[in-house]
Formats: sequence, C-alpha cells, structure tokens
Amino acid sequence: MASERPLLFEQFTHFYKDLKAVTPVKIHDLYHDRIVFKDPVHELHGIDQLDHYFSHSLKNLPLCQFTFLDQLVTNEAAYIKWHMFYRHPKLGNDQLMLRGMTHILFDSKIYFHEDSYDLGSMIYDHLPVVGRITRVIKKKLANE
Repeated sequence: MASERPLLFEQFTHFYKDLKAVTPVKIHDLYHDRIVFKDPVHELHGIDQLDHYFSHSLKNLPLCQFTFLDQLVTNEAAYIKWHMFYRHPKLGNDQLMLRGMTHILFDSKIYFHEDSYDLGSMIYDHLPVVGRITRVIKKKLANE
C-alpha cells in the first residue's frame, strides 16, 4: 500500500513524473549532498554535479516524463521499473519511449541512484543511418 512506502519514495516518484519541472531546490530536498548517481553514460559524485547534469540535460529536452510500472520498496531501498517519454530535437519531433529501471538507496535523502537502460534504444535506434543498422543487427540476432 502507498501509505506503507517511505515519504521520500513518494517524493522521488513525484519528482520524476515531469523532469521539466525540476529545480535545484527540489534536487537538494531529495538527494544527499554526497549523492552517487550512475547511468549508462555518467557517474556523478555530489549534489553539484547532479544539479549541473539535470540543468544541462533538460535544457535540450522539450519533454521528459516518467511512468512507473512496478516497484519494490523497503525503508532503505527501492527498485523501480519505468517508461520515460521524451523528445529531443536531434532525434526528430516524435515522442519517444525508453524502458528502464532505477535502484535507489536512501536514509533521510537519496545517497545512491543507478539507472539501467538500453542506450541504443534511447539514442542510436533513432538516428537515420545508425538506426537502420542496429535494427538489422537486432533482427538477425533474434532469428538465430
């Protein structure tokens, strides 16, 4: 039940529903000063690096919203499966969807955050030449 989940987890899901609404104050309220944040592209250490990452990344995205599919939450950790819906001008005007999972560790704030997703599905599949090549490779691998 939602009432049994830690308040911090509820704040986390609210924060990520629409990342375009993120502000540095919200980041500092949610994440520990010594946060370790990892994804397939970055490994960041500290709230200042995370704040810069969000500020820089989100300025190029007219849309970045999450829908949460499934979760396992304890008093100190959570695993969350999600869909991210996004638009990026360099990838066309279509709304794109990426499936991924997040692992967070927390006490009074989140001190570890790791996102796992397929970087190829996020970027490469949507590029004209590279996308065709990756689709052909995936099709061949699926038929083996």
